[in-house]
Amino acid sequence: MTNAQIAETVVVAVIGKIAPVGDQGIDDERYENLKQMNNLIETLVASIAHVAAFRHRPEDSMARSGERAQAFLEQLIDYV
Repeated sequence: MTNAQIAETVVVAVIGKIAPVGDQGIDDERYENLKQMNNLIETLVASIAHVAAFRHRPEDSMARSGERAQAFLEQLIDYV
């Protein structure tokens, strides 16, 4: 299991499921979970956006990370 898979498992265990099932009681809880998941993802994306700003740096290691972060952010657009 990769670190990313472990992190996803932990997040779902801590925050809870987010997909509605058509039962008001369950869906109300999952809606609150969804809001928490949104807040977490917003924070993570902001961190990645910060790194993306390094893509124009002269240092190869910083530019490489910035380019990877920028590519990820551009990929997000395809999901929306």
